[in-house]
Amino acid sequence: MRVIGIVSEYNPYTNGHEYLVREVRQKVGDERAVVISVMSGPITQRGIPALLPKHSRAKACLVSSKQKKDKSFYGSDLVLELPLCFSCAPASEFAAGAVKTLTATGVLTDIAFGIDINDFSLVEKLAKYDNEIKTSSEYSTLLKSKLSEGSSFPSASAFATINAINANIELKEAFADTDPESISEALRKPNSILAFEYLKEINNYNRLNKSHPINVHMIRRRGEDYSSQNISCYASASAIRSKIYDDISQIDSVAHLAKELAGHMPDHSLAVMLEDLSFKRYRLPSYKEYCRDILDRISAMSPSELEEYAYMGDELASYLKNKVNSKLNDETLDIGLWEKEMTTKHFTSGRINRACSSLLIGRKRDMAGPDIKPLYIRVLGFNNDGRYCLKVMSKCAKLPVIHNLSDFKTCSEEIKRMAELDIIAANIQGKYLHMPLNYEWEEMPIIIK
Repeated sequence: MRVIGIVSEYNPYTNGHEYLVREVRQKVGDERAVVISVMSGPITQRGIPALLPKHSRAKACLVSSKQKKDKSFYGSDLVLELPLCFSCAPASEFAAGAVKTLTATGVLTDIAFGIDINDFSLVEKLAKYDNEIKTSSEYSTLLKSKLSEGSSFPSASAFATINAINANIELKEAFADTDPESISEALRKPNSILAFEYLKEINNYNRLNKSHPINVHMIRRRGEDYSSQNISCYASASAIRSKIYDDISQIDSVAHLAKELAGHMPDHSLAVMLEDLSFKRYRLPSYKEYCRDILDRISAMSPSELEEYAYMGDELASYLKNKVNSKLNDETLDIGLWEKEMTTKHFTSGRINRACSSLLIGRKRDMAGPDIKPLYIRVLGFNNDGRYCLKVMSKCAKLPVIHNLSDFKTCSEEIKRMAELDIIAANIQGKYLHMPLNYEWEEMPIIIK
């Protein structure tokens, strides 16, 4: 049995996500192949609360056995939650946590992800030679120099990488047929950055598991660019979120959302969202309250206190403190204006958002970084094929498989500490979605038959 892993956020589930699943199923050539999605929970990699609750997003991507057989649409058979420690993290930690979670199932044979450049081999080559590049004196010197000048990390890393390659004879030969601008593009495009990080982690896994390596499938992204706000059949999740908030006064109107989003995301995905909103299971967040909560927390703490939290180092704590005390007001509490006001070349919006969400959740510095590893596998939903996969996992998974929050009660204190951040994050997101406190204790995995 082929088991394909996909790393996702499904915020929301788009035609592009469905396209990825369809393409990789065809590449694998196994109609019985099972697709496992590991999905961000309440807080996304961008560092802000997800648009929809995780169980709603899981339901939107799960495919029923009947629909899967009839090929009426493509989706996942099993959905796992990526713990907060990895979902709200830089690309390297996000990718490492996701790949480690998938491989810990003990059943994974393949992994697939989208990419936004045409030269797949370039990303593979960058991942292959990453250690030689990063450990060179040229790379570390130039990276520090560019960062001190105010360059963003992606720009500084691309510049340092190109110069490190040119300074090493073997590396220069390996990349002889590669245009430096192509390297720079690959290390700046969001999907290519993640692809690079996935490949690094998969390469590490395959070196240690040569008898059962993971097969990699890179699928060229279709339609609009990740950051594009254009609405089309293959609109990005970012563009769909922007479309939802185009007219904030209509955010709670189910009829308005149905009209605006029809055709721009899968019908079944849109139907799940509209049904949940109709029954008032949650409301779409405005994010204004989220920004205000961050402002209040930063205002109440000193820079030294702020520095205890994840991603608040490198003078970010002092920068945020000064910014909050001098320039922010009610008009800048919209998430778009907030990010525009706060972001600099040195401090990207993602870095700031991840630090601020960690502050709200109470995530300290020791719960972030490359040394943190997944400690459990949390199940969000499954269909009949996913159920069978879970039965196999019960015998070969390398980590505890968690179905309900009560399962954590018998786990180690280390596991409970990691899980506690997930629970707190769910309550924080739930606040902005107008969901009951501790609603997760009532949630069961989604089962699609």
